[in-house]
Amino acid sequence: MTDSPSGEILAGRLVQAGHVVTGITRIPPSPVPGGSSGSPDETVLASELLLIDLHRDNLLAFAGHFTPAASNRIIIHTCASVGVAPLAAAGDQRIIAAATPLAVLDAAHPDNLDGCFWAVTAHGLRNKAVTEVFIEDLQGRVLDVPDSMRPGLAAALAQATGHTATVISDAVNQLTSAVGEREFAVAALRHLLAQTVQAGLEPPAARRQHNQQPACGYTAGLGDPDEAALAHAAVTDPSAAEAFMHLIRRTAQTTGALDVELWTHTAGS
Repeated sequence: MTDSPSGEILAGRLVQAGHVVTGITRIPPSPVPGGSSGSPDETVLASELLLIDLHRDNLLAFAGHFTPAASNRIIIHTCASVGVAPLAAAGDQRIIAAATPLAVLDAAHPDNLDGCFWAVTAHGLRNKAVTEVFIEDLQGRVLDVPDSMRPGLAAALAQATGHTATVISDAVNQLTSAVGEREFAVAALRHLLAQTVQAGLEPPAARRQHNQQPACGYTAGLGDPDEAALAHAAVTDPSAAEAFMHLIRRTAQTTGALDVELWTHTAGS
């Protein structure tokens, strides 16, 4: 049951793992405000294993339909920000879990799921054991996440994927303006970003020992207010410039560059 293209990718992985996918129920991306969310069809309610790949609003809208009267023996949802509480109506006799793949689900790169971690929330040994077997079938690895920490998980994934992708997109546009050819900008950043990710994943103590954040030569804005001002002035898109200012401030906070952090407050006022 899905409201996004990622459901098709997960269904394909289930088939590869030897599962029989009896049907894929597609619903709109979000429920109609003030309207009925509808009901899952008979295929959904009769499936032995039900994988629910829905955004939060849809998951909460449909959760009440999965009552003990349904035939599902295993119900797993993938929403990062929600634990297992919304599926409580399904009863205690079922395997119930939240399991979110920590991967970019892209139809062009289905192998992104290979060996990825799944953030799992499941209460009790029985629920955990069955969910772990399911994820192992998909060649995944389990990362236990308490119910109360699911919103924090969602925030981390937003930073690691959506927010990072936005920063990369802005960097591509800025470098394209500097070098004149987007193709060259993308190729250069592809090489640089792989190194940046590796450096960024080092423990903070190691970065402090090196006395720097990941940097390309001398990266403007990491330690000098004048350089920060010069770099910020070069970002001509107003929205990108605003985001750039926030990133300069956050980087200054993490590196202890107090003069740069102070500059961001005075320049932004």
